[in-house]
Amino acid sequence: MKFYTPELYRRFNDLDSRVAAKANDDWESADEAYAESLKRISPSFTKCVERLAKSCYHDFVVVSREQQLLHLGADPKQRSKSRWPFPIPTYTLVLRGGDRIEILTYYLRDEVSETQIDPTYPFHPEMHEWMYDEVDTQADGFVHRILMSDGIELEIPFVDVMIQSVPDRRPIEVPVDLGG
Repeated sequence: MKFYTPELYRRFNDLDSRVAAKANDDWESADEAYAESLKRISPSFTKCVERLAKSCYHDFVVVSREQQLLHLGADPKQRSKSRWPFPIPTYTLVLRGGDRIEILTYYLRDEVSETQIDPTYPFHPEMHEWMYDEVDTQADGFVHRILMSDGIELEIPFVDVMIQSVPDRRPIEVPVDLGG
């Protein structure tokens, strides 16, 4: 992360109010710097990358993440007859938040990296929620950096992304009052 760093997040959640207040100011500066960065690089965005950069998935639960090879144009048993003989590496994140499910499929240009940050406070190792993210340009494409609530930072180098949004039709769980 360039702007919303794990260190800034730690200070933002510090129990010392002076440290947290300073971090709040630094957070506002990071917001401004990131907005300027997006403004500068947005002419290179595809429509889907622009949508990704404008999306807010804060506190969405990451239901799954998977890297796979996409084979186009032929039956997988007959790859040699494919019109596109090269598999396309993809990385898919399935997110659940509010009343919707978001499916982000990245078309990769390199390996996804996953860095485990020290998972102590304010991170929650047992949770898998999206906290903050940044979209940036890199050689021959883009990179999406995501800070997760379990202290994992994902770095996804990609050339484009597909975003699908579907309603979450799960029933709302209503707490049952067992008291008399």
